[in-house]
Amino acid sequence: MIKNCIILLTFAISLLFCLGCKDEELFLPDHYLINLSQIDVINPDNNAINQPVEVNLAWSITNPANEQIYYDVYLGKSNPPTTKISSLQTTTSYYISTLSENTTYYWQVCAEYANNNNITNGPVWKFTTETYPLNPPVLTSPSNAATINSTSPTFSWNSVNGASRYGLQVSTSSVFADYVYNQYQIVGTSKQVIGLKNSTKYYWRVYAEGTTGISNWSTIWSFTITDATPCQGIISVGYSGQTYNTVEIAYQCWLKENLNVGTRINSSEDQTENNNIEKYCYNDNPNNCSTYGGLYQWNEIMQYSTTEGTRGICPNGWHIPTYTEFETLAVAVSNNSNALKAVGQGSGNGVGTNTSGFSALLAGSSDYDGTFRGLGINTNFWSSSEWINVASVKHDFQLYNSDSQIGFGGSTSNGYSVRCLKD
Repeated sequence: MIKNCIILLTFAISLLFCLGCKDEELFLPDHYLINLSQIDVINPDNNAINQPVEVNLAWSITNPANEQIYYDVYLGKSNPPTTKISSLQTTTSYYISTLSENTTYYWQVCAEYANNNNITNGPVWKFTTETYPLNPPVLTSPSNAATINSTSPTFSWNSVNGASRYGLQVSTSSVFADYVYNQYQIVGTSKQVIGLKNSTKYYWRVYAEGTTGISNWSTIWSFTITDATPCQGIISVGYSGQTYNTVEIAYQCWLKENLNVGTRINSSEDQTENNNIEKYCYNDNPNNCSTYGGLYQWNEIMQYSTTEGTRGICPNGWHIPTYTEFETLAVAVSNNSNALKAVGQGSGNGVGTNTSGFSALLAGSSDYDGTFRGLGINTNFWSSSEWINVASVKHDFQLYNSDSQIGFGGSTSNGYSVRCLKD
């Protein structure tokens, strides 16, 4: 009897002891415990180097209980990693695409069974990403083939990933045979250069520099500096639904674009005195009028007057230039038509530099028989002056594609461009 009581008392004491234990693992079957050795790395290998900046982290785990397991994934640049990049996922891989190059990363997987909170921290693994060559910078300003007024422009470009410094070269030579500016280790993505010259075309390029080396040069861009400015007090003129910019050259105030006013008719028809301004568009295509302006016969632009300097089809306060006024323009650019042609117009010895700001386009013309010719090859601007009292021939101002000459003279039945001059 006493023996039985002792046994019963011992059992009760043991039961009370167990009920007071806070360690829940005492109640877990062995198959709910995850051993550290059960978590293995698959990709990247531990201590791997030259890994891509986009990587699929993968691991394996021994799961003898065949129960659902949840995983937390940590990644960072310190050991142990503290940034959780995935929580309670059920797959054994995680893809990440935001890594930096030439960087060592540490990563760790923590696992737990779905029906308990027994978390097992896996080993800390590490890998190093590979080094990529720096990309060349992308230029932004001054834009390619631009014409600017400042002799102290600010050059700018896009930043390059991995770059800490940049180099900038500016030259008057397209092959950079010499430099007007050559600076390296520039911090930031812009640099002002002072002391450049008016009426000059420049070329520029940029490279990037970082811990991994130096990039190739960027593409080469060009720009031209002109001392042309808008007319004082008249930056632009609104006329017949369009806006025309102005440019002042040798104290003359010109419209900077070809006139585009009136109703389009086909080139097979003559423009007539009918109280309606009429125009041709090159190849009878209205889009060409939008780009190059209209083409007009002489009588139409004069509105059937023969008075030199008449307003004609120009805005109020402006007029059709005279031969003498065109001569003044030619002298202002030393009779070099390249200074009058827009950048991108002309070729060879006739490449436009637009140092005057006149921005002439090689708009072509229409002939007396209605055919079109010369788009991209030449342009003619009507004057209001007669050619030595020959009724069918009037002075016009001619620019050509392949040379820098300036010509005069044209038939009144041809269709030419018009630039207006301020009174």
